Amino acid sequence: MQRRPTALSSLIALLIALGTLAGLYGMALRFRVERENRRVELGIEYPEISSLAQFSGISTLAALQQFHQRDINAVIITEDTIASLEATGAVRTSTVAAVGGSCTMVRVPDPLVEVRILKALQLRGIALKTGDTAQTPLKAGHTYFVSSPQVPAFHTGVSYFNLRTIGIGLSPRAVDLAHQAHMDVVARVGNYPGVDAASARRVLDELHSEGVSLVIFNGQDVLGFRGVEKQVAALLKPNGAGISPTGVLYGEVEFGKQHGNSTLSAALKGAYIRVHSIQAAEMGDMTEPAMVERFGLAARERNIRFCYIRLLTQAGDNTLQTNLQYISRVAARIAHGHTWDGGAMAFGTARPFHRIHEPLLVRAVIGLSIAGGVLWLVTILFPIEPRTAYALAPMLVVLCAALAAAGDEGRKLAALLVGITFPCIACLRALPRNGSVAPTTSIGYSLLYSYKAMATACATTVLGIIAVDGLLASRIFVVKAEQFMGIKAQHAVPILILIVFILAGGPAAVGEGLRAYCLRGYRRLRSVVQEPALYWQLGLMMLGLLAIAIILARSGNDSGVAVSPLEMKARALLDHILPVRPRTKEFLVGHPAWILALAFHKRGRTKVAVPVFIVAAIGQVSLLNTFCHIHTPLIISAWRGGLGVLIGAILGTCAFVVIEVIASRIGITDEITEVKQPA
Repeated sequence: MQRRPTALSSLIALLIALGTLAGLYGMALRFRVERENRRVELGIEYPEISSLAQFSGISTLAALQQFHQRDINAVIITEDTIASLEATGAVRTSTVAAVGGSCTMVRVPDPLVEVRILKALQLRGIALKTGDTAQTPLKAGHTYFVSSPQVPAFHTGVSYFNLRTIGIGLSPRAVDLAHQAHMDVVARVGNYPGVDAASARRVLDELHSEGVSLVIFNGQDVLGFRGVEKQVAALLKPNGAGISPTGVLYGEVEFGKQHGNSTLSAALKGAYIRVHSIQAAEMGDMTEPAMVERFGLAARERNIRFCYIRLLTQAGDNTLQTNLQYISRVAARIAHGHTWDGGAMAFGTARPFHRIHEPLLVRAVIGLSIAGGVLWLVTILFPIEPRTAYALAPMLVVLCAALAAAGDEGRKLAALLVGITFPCIACLRALPRNGSVAPTTSIGYSLLYSYKAMATACATTVLGIIAVDGLLASRIFVVKAEQFMGIKAQHAVPILILIVFILAGGPAAVGEGLRAYCLRGYRRLRSVVQEPALYWQLGLMMLGLLAIAIILARSGNDSGVAVSPLEMKARALLDHILPVRPRTKEFLVGHPAWILALAFHKRGRTKVAVPVFIVAAIGQVSLLNTFCHIHTPLIISAWRGGLGVLIGAILGTCAFVVIEVIASRIGITDEITEVKQPA
């Protein structure tokens, strides 16, 4: 006989229902923005294509056109420096005697190059002086530029040692060839001493006049580091039409460690383009299929909209054809799939994601769902009186609604609270305990019970997923300018709560008051701590702690634990045979353990079921965590979570059947445990 819902349970259901509706609205806004931006741009470096063309015996323009036909839409040009011009012979330097020491004389055979250097240094605000004559005395430590009589000489008080690495703009020839090939120009420019908002504006305006659409900063610093990052961000931030004040957009390199990038990207509030690149040093240790796969996953699963592709090592009989085939494979991998599974990406000029206009009121209403979840969890953990719960409810509503609406940090805290609360509820409601179900000897009924329990648990976790995704439905999370806070705590705390709850004796008995319940739990925990342990128990405990530590260490995209080559191969295989690869700890650990634990429980083997169930909790915790990666498109997370549940259930079913068949063959009979109430 089913229990009738109480007024308290109805209140909890109402709060969660209202918050869920608001969360679904936020998810719909995010989904629409993700669907509107499915265009990826592929770019290659100009020096590499120029070198490849020379060794292949064709013109650089012809090579660019061939790559353009393979979906390469951008040419990446790094600005020249005086040092790079010196290396190519475009300038020649010598040290000459001067008053009080020596100075550097820079001779520029081509007058156009001297004019270019003069203009670049003026744009960057470096003080220059012209009008020198042959009789003008040379000053020690200065740098002098001379060309033909038609172009006046000039000099600066900056030494050549400090001047030689300052950028002097893009190669006019490279820019012209890119335009002839009808390709976008992506500039790589560096920071420079004395940068301010005015000079940064002049540099960016000059890039725009050359047809540059995107800038990726070169070197260790972003333009404007230190202290001018916010002013530079204002120059790069696009309006509603996607156009910045300078006409140039910012490309942030994923996993890049440039100084000042965090300040710059935070000021842009997600209005930039995510770039993925494989460093030349990494390419030496990677196979071509691995590189192709990496670009494909970056574009499809992490909202990368610009792929910075370096060409392969120049080896083989036909290096040009080898690289053309490599680019074709990268493009094919990115375009692989269908729109319904997050694939079939298009190619063209990259653009930022549109802003997600989620009203503040919507986030506040999502806070109602959080309040309902916390209240629900409290009533499961503690036998509180209804009047206490009613008194607690308004305080939770105000606190959670205010937290959800209190800016980025507030909603990140609220999302963490959701990530802990709902998987806890899902697991605690299904916790195997003596006398909670009628045991059976039927394998089929045992599996059916475990399926129902998993479906109920997943539905509870989905309520948390909707709340988290609704809270974090913002462009800054979509491009990972901000991200879910406390990823490891979200994994560890629910499992820790579950373990403590089990060791404390489980839920309250009928009629057990809060004081008696807490006293009983305290005594149980103390007795567990004081109880002697056998070596095999200590060994199992150490193995369990090690497994949890590994799972926590591997959590997140930037985990410090390397993935084994065997697992990498398995992942690649799953990526190819499935629409989306599910997470290993879900389909191979958590969800199969859930089926085993609940099926064992239904068979009456609760003593075995409980430790397996602790492992099973990983599945629900990880399922919610999958959707906490907001920079992964919503449709990809849905496939990943759904396939994880499905495959995990199948594997758990197979494991349970095999275990039962083996148990029956070796004569292990079912032992129906007696119902024992906690002392």
